[in-house]
Amino acid sequence: MKSLSVFSEELSKLPSKFKINIPACGGCINFSNTARRGERKYFTLSFDALRSTFSNILSNKDEFYQHRYYIETAWRILGNKYITEETSYTMIGVQTKAFYVLLNKITHVASGRAPESYEDDSFNMRKDEIENASRMLNELML
Repeated sequence: MKSLSVFSEELSKLPSKFKINIPACGGCINFSNTARRGERKYFTLSFDALRSTFSNILSNKDEFYQHRYYIETAWRILGNKYITEETSYTMIGVQTKAFYVLLNKITHVASGRAPESYEDDSFNMRKDEIENASRMLNELML
C-alpha cells in the first residue's frame, strides 16, 4: 500500500505541463490546467469522487476505451453521458483535458509503470489499471 507522500511524489515525477499535488490532510487531489490562456488555475477532487468516476469508466469500458487518446469533444460527451458523481461530472465539462490527465496519471502511478512511459494524451485504460487506481484511492482513504 502506498502512503500519501509516496503517491504524491510519484505523481510529481510524471512528465506533464499539468500539475498535481496531494494536501497533507489527504482525501483529495489538487490539480491544475496548463495556463495556456493566462495564469494556471487549480481544482480539487476528492478520492471518493475519483473512485466513483473510475467505477463509471469500468461500467462503460467499451465506450471509454474507444477514446483512450484525448479528444476534447469525445471526452465531454462521455462525461455528460456516463459520469454520475457531481463534481467529476462538472469537472469533465469545464476542465476536460486537466480531468483526463488526472485520471490518466492516477492509473499510471497506481499500476507502477515507469514515469518516462507516461503521456498526457494517451490513457492506457486497461481494466486492471483502472481497478488498481480505484483500489489505491480506497486504501489511501482508510
